[in-house]
Parts: sequence; C-alpha cells; structure tokens
Amino acid sequence: MSGAWRFGSCRRWLAIGLLGFGLGCGGPGPARGRGTPAPPAPSLLPTPPPPRADGRLPSGVRPLAYRVDLSVDPRERTYFGRVRIDVELERETRTIVLHAHGPRVLTAVVRTAASSDWPVVAQRPSTGSTEADELVLMLSAARRGRVEVDLEFEAPFSDGLRGLYRVRDGGRWYAFTQMQPADARRAIPCFDEPGFKTPFEFTITVPDGDAAFANQPEVSSRVHLDSGLRSYSFSKSPPLPTYLLALATGPLVTLAAGAGQPPMRLIATTEAKAARGADSLQVARAQLRHAEEYFGEPHPYDKLDLVAVPEFGAGAMENPGLMTFREELVLVDSTSASAEARRGQIGIIAHELAHQWLGNVVSPRWWDDLWLNEGLATWMATRLAHDHAPGFGFLEERANGKSVAMGVDVLESARRVREAVPSARSAREAFDTITYVKGASLMHMLEAWLGPDVMQHALRAHVAAHRHGSATSADLGAALDRASGKPASRTLGSFVDQTGVPRVALTVNCSATGAELLLEQAEYRPLGRPERSEKLWAVPVCVRASDGKKRTHRTCVELVERRATVALPFCPALVVPNDAESGYYRAALPRPRLTALFRAARQVLSPIERIGLVANTRALVEAGELTLDELSALLGLLAGETERGVWEEVVRALERMERSAPPAARARLAVTARQLLGPVSKRLGLLPKAGESESSRLMRLTVLRGLVGVGRDPATEQALAEVGARWLTEPGSVPADVARLGLAAHARTLEADGLDGLAARLDAARDDAAVRMVLLAGLTGVRRADLLDRVLSLTLEERLKVQDLRYVFPPLLAGTDTGAAVSRWIVANFDALVRRVPSFVMGRMLAGFGELCDAELVPAHESALRSRLGQVEGGQKALTQAMERAKLCASLSEALAEPPTD
Repeated sequence: MSGAWRFGSCRRWLAIGLLGFGLGCGGPGPARGRGTPAPPAPSLLPTPPPPRADGRLPSGVRPLAYRVDLSVDPRERTYFGRVRIDVELERETRTIVLHAHGPRVLTAVVRTAASSDWPVVAQRPSTGSTEADELVLMLSAARRGRVEVDLEFEAPFSDGLRGLYRVRDGGRWYAFTQMQPADARRAIPCFDEPGFKTPFEFTITVPDGDAAFANQPEVSSRVHLDSGLRSYSFSKSPPLPTYLLALATGPLVTLAAGAGQPPMRLIATTEAKAARGADSLQVARAQLRHAEEYFGEPHPYDKLDLVAVPEFGAGAMENPGLMTFREELVLVDSTSASAEARRGQIGIIAHELAHQWLGNVVSPRWWDDLWLNEGLATWMATRLAHDHAPGFGFLEERANGKSVAMGVDVLESARRVREAVPSARSAREAFDTITYVKGASLMHMLEAWLGPDVMQHALRAHVAAHRHGSATSADLGAALDRASGKPASRTLGSFVDQTGVPRVALTVNCSATGAELLLEQAEYRPLGRPERSEKLWAVPVCVRASDGKKRTHRTCVELVERRATVALPFCPALVVPNDAESGYYRAALPRPRLTALFRAARQVLSPIERIGLVANTRALVEAGELTLDELSALLGLLAGETERGVWEEVVRALERMERSAPPAARARLAVTARQLLGPVSKRLGLLPKAGESESSRLMRLTVLRGLVGVGRDPATEQALAEVGARWLTEPGSVPADVARLGLAAHARTLEADGLDGLAARLDAARDDAAVRMVLLAGLTGVRRADLLDRVLSLTLEERLKVQDLRYVFPPLLAGTDTGAAVSRWIVANFDALVRRVPSFVMGRMLAGFGELCDAELVPAHESALRSRLGQVEGGQKALTQAMERAKLCASLSEALAEPPTD
C-alpha cells in the first residue's frame, strides 16, 4: 500500500478539506486551531454539570442539524472526520456535553454569527459506563442561542461489530455500521440519544474504486486528482436519531430492483452474492405495497437499499434508506432455498419495513419505550408477511411466539415491557423477548378487542401526530383512547408497566334458572414460584360458548377486578376460553371441560386456538395442576392434526417436558412422542414432494425434530444420517429442507477425520451462506465428547465468523446431552470468547445457560464468572434469569418424577 493512502498524509486531509482550522501535515495537534487564543487557565475553566443519574445528557442543549464529512479506507485501522452540528443553547452556559466513545477530537471550535470560541475538550464516562463516552466542551465565555459546534477527529474502526467497523471478505476490506442502541458515539461525536432527531448531510471520501452508500441518495461524486480519492455527497435526510445513521463502503456491487418507487437496490460484496438477492428485492417491493396501503401513504424515505453484510451482530437493522442484514437472511434463492430459509427471509424483511413507520418516522423518546419500535414492528411484520405469503403460517407463529414470551414473563427477574433504562449501556438489555414478542402480543390483544379498523385509525393518527419526531407509551395510549372511545390506555398500562402473566380461571354454573360464567384472575405461577401475588390486570377476555351442535355465543368483558360474572344464553357443552387466542393470559378450565375441548378441538377450534390449547395445557403441568401422563393423554387426542403450528406447539411442549424429566419420565415421554409424531412423519415422508406446500415442508422439519430429539426414534435417526452423508458427496441431490437435519444426524456418527472434513468444507463455503447454514447445523450434531470439544474450539478460530456462533451455541446449550458440557467449556474459555465475541452477543450466550435443568450448575457458573461479568453487556441479567429458569426446571423435574397415574 502506497503512502498516498495513509491517514496521516497531507493528500488525505486535502481530499476532504479538513484544513479549515490550520491542521498541518505533521499529525494531530491540540484541540484548537493554530493561531487561536490559548485556552483559559485551569482555574478559570467552568465546572461542567456532572453526568446525569438517568444516563442522559444535561438538559438545555439541543442539536438541530449535522453536516458530516468522513474519510474512510477500511484497509486502515483508523479514519478521519469532521462533524459540524447546529446546536440550540436554551440558556446561558459555558459547557456543552455530547457523546464520543472512540473518536479523538483534534480541533474544536464553537461559532456564533459574531464570534468563535476554541473550547477546552475533556472526556468522561457517563452514568453506567466504564469508559469515557461523554465529550465535554468548556467554553471561554457563556453562550446562548444558536451556535455551530465544529469538530475534527480521528477514530479507530470499532471492535465488536458496532459503530463504524470494518470487515474482510474474500480478501477485500469493507466498512459497515451498526449504531443501535448507543454506538453512533463510537463513529462520530454526536448527541447520541433517540429523542434527538435532526437532519443529516453526509460526504464520504473513499479510495477511488470503492463505493459509498448512506441513508440518503447520492447527489454527486468527484475524484480528487491530487490524491486519487473519490468523495460521495448525499442529500439532506429527514430528521433522524443518531442510532439510525448508516453507511457502507468498499468494493461493493449493486443489483437494482427495476421500475417502481422508491428506488430499490440490493448491495453485496460480490456480483454472485448480489444475484442471490434478487428474490429479496421482489419480496421487499411486494411487502412495501402492503405497508403503504395500511398506513395510507407512500414509503416515507427517498430510497430503499438492502445491504447484505458479511459480518453482522444483529439479524438486521431498519436504517432508513439503507437497511442492513446478515447475508444468509437476504441472499436467498427461492428456486433452491429451504422453506425455512424463505420464511426467515420474508419475516425479517417484513420486520424492517414495518420499522420505517414504527420506529423510524416515529421513534421512542428514550429506551424505556423501545417496545414502541420492536413490539409494534413485530406485530405489524406478521401482517405484512402473512399478506405476502399466507402459506408460511405467520399468524399461527404469532400464537407460538406468545407462549414463548409468557415463559419469560413468569420469571421473578423478568423485566417490564416499559422498564426504566438508567444508562446507554443498559439499553441493550431491553432488546429481548419481552420487548419484541410480549409487546407484539399486547398489540394483537388490543386490535382484537378494539377492532382492526380502530387500530389502523389510531396508528395512522399516531404517526401523523409525531411525524419525524419521538413519542412515548402514553402518546400511543392516548391515540388508542381517542380512536376507540374505550380506556385502552388503562389496559395497555396494566400490561406494559408490570411483569407477569394473568391466569384466568373459567367456571360455568348451570341451573334451572340459567347459566353463568365465572371469571377469576390471578398471577400465573409455575412450580418453584409458589408465593402469592396481588397483581391485577385490565384483561380483555373473550370467550366462545357452544352447545356442541350448531349454537354458539361469543362474549367479551374487560376483567378489571379479581372476579366477574357473565350471563350465558344457554348451558354450554364446550367453552373456548380465549377466542381467537388473542388475549395475553393463561386460561384454566376444569379438567372435564379441558378434556371435552381436546376431543372436539378440530371441529370447534381454529388452528390458532388449538395452538393456545396445547400451550395452556403445558402451562398447567408447569404449574403443578396436571401430571405428565395427563398431558400425554390429552395430546394423544390430537391424532390426525394437520396444521404445522399445532405440531410446533406439541413438539415444544414435549421438548420442554423432556428437558425437565428424570430418566423414567423421559422414557415414557419418548413413547408418547413416537406415538404422536410417527404417523405424521410417515404421511409426510422423509423428503419433500413435488408441488408440496410450504406448510408441509415446514411441518416435516418440526415432526422430524421431535421424533429424533424427544422420541429418540432409531429408524428416523438412521434415515436422516443417510441423507446427511449423501449431501456431503452430492449436495444437489438432497433437498435443502432436510439437509440441515440430515447432516446433524450424520455428524453423530462421525470420527475425527469426518469432523475435519466438515471444517474444511466451511472454509471453502465462506461466500455461500446457504451451504454454511447446513455445515453449521452439522457441527451442532456432534455428540462424542472429544469431537464436541473440537467443535467448541472452532468457535475461537477465524474459520467461523463471529455471526456463525449464534448457530452453534444455542442448540448445543439446549441439548439435554450436550448442555452441561458446553456451559462448562464456555466458563473455562470465557476470557478468550470475550476477546472475540461482541459484548452483547456474549450476554445472549450466557442467557442460554437457562436451558440447563440444573439448580446447582448454573449458580456455580455465575459464581465463577461474577468478577468478570462487567465485561459483558447484560451479563448479570442473563445469568440471574438463567439461575431462575434452572430453579424452575428443577422444581418441575421433581414433580415429573412422581409415579405415573393408573
């Protein structure tokens, strides 16, 4: 590399015009321009306000607009930039506090229309931070009103796949961004809070031959003849929070979507990869039409690019105009991809498109209201995905997901949907199942109670009222109240401002004078949490009664008090306790009525209601109200079920019980699994058939997973292993739908040289995301202790991308025969993992310890790691919840050890 590309060179500075303060070519100087007045003596410096206890910046200083110039060469370790920020000082002050975590200020000036001030610059940690991330500018004189803060800086590319970071792919270097929740401060000095929304103008200078992309469309580019660099300028954005800033640079290629508004492209690192993204552009275009119809307006930004990022810590990011994705989620060829891959593609694109309105146009004022982004987008994404591809069962998956959220919400350590976030560092803890899935479930409950038209009207009004601004939960509640004329905000508040799941018991009383339904609410408590709770919710409860023939009656009531009585027009033979499974509560029926509902399930319940029936029955076992054998008997009544979502919930119930069951109970459960799933597997066959529906292809995976994992069926295991062996020699002969299960089964038969072969194939498939997914599944199938240790050692090597680890550790931690060994390996190699794995990813890895049904092992891990948890964002919370889940699992295990009923 020639010296012309070095960041310290004059030519690089000249290319982006960073000589306004007289910074010469000899390297960075003090944080003031040459010839400017000397800074005041320390005794004359103002005393800055201390960091706020709530993690926010001092009040009274508000950014109005940014102009950002960056000079980025990903082949280097650092980059240079200049940021000019128009700021409103709402009262006289001699200090301005903003954020910078990584950028080192080289020159600083604060200008008014009449004068310039060269402040003294200092950095300090904000509340909750262990590193300096607040930038303090101490002025020589008090200022008020409009000023321009002008900062030149040098910054390292960030570690941990956040901020502005660099990636090497195919021997070439690229730079990408991930700013959410509070990592824009790692890229540029800025006011890095979600409530500050301002316009941004970017100019990005890169080596000629590299491309540059930002949130807005490119308006011009020019080559600097003296340096051989190219500058790209982009139009001014609508007001954005800093966490939505995005850019991508490097030898990137594009694939245009063709005609249509807004302009749309797929951006990738190679032509071959971009070609595999053509289907994602079609999906995005179609789903965007559904979103525009729902919100009654066009896409709110000037363009829409989908960027396939080769190393990305999150799944995707909704940046306006420049949405970023892990490669395997958008480089999906529909002609060869598995149904599972296509479902993931459709779902993730729907989620990011929903964010364009719910999160981008209207952003949360602070991270305690993150659910207004993620919960609402998750809810809306289900609609968009279903409208685009109804055969994938996205509506049914919503019911499956609600049950998962409830499993977290019952923990004593669970966080509220709207939980106080005292620092930027703790903001990342809010990105969890409660925020996403419980938040979405609450929106679905409100929509069912208020009506779809009312919900649509309320959201349109909410977006219009806060366009390009920020909002709170109270703002959304007020919009719902106005649109519905009901106390929707009371209902919403009772769920978002407290943890837990309501348990609604339903009892029917019939007499000669009539029939009535008694409703009683309490907090649902699993075994291991026997203490009483006085919590109450405002629960919309909708019940459907049937005489078992043709007569039905639907009644809805908002259960606000402990008990309520509802009159029924007849004495029902069947009671559906959660009509359309829209309510966020566990329903409890007397045993005879529960059995009757299982017997008539396919005749009187929708698939979504049958999912809820299975989930609620499993919850009764976990609360000690039913035995394992009673659960098995009730599930046996579902023989003949044809809906994938129902089998998904059945398999999840079996897996949950199997994880907790002692050996004798586990053997009985294996018999139940084989009896239930064997006939379904036989009907579907091992391999997909021509013209088969997406639902059948997905159901096959669910059933095979249950047969092998819980049923321990040797014939199925052998057949899958043969499929996996065939994939290794002739990949094209094995349908993608079963390749991952097949290779995992085959891996359980491997010797050492076979594992070496899988690792070598991973090296060769670095640019083929679909093949990598199969190979990673193969690694998680290994069971031999010595080979398992070698698989885990691979996670510390460069041959596995950091983002690959999410496909390795979770399934191994969840395995009843691998979880304990893998958790011990993580603890033993904790420091090495922390050096390689982004902090927030490490926190999620530790959360996987909750899959261990061992009330002694998990606390031992927490004790061993306690002094090092400060290195991991969310680490203490993750292990606290893991310990509680282990305790609950142990309590359930004790209950399942009871002798079987006669």
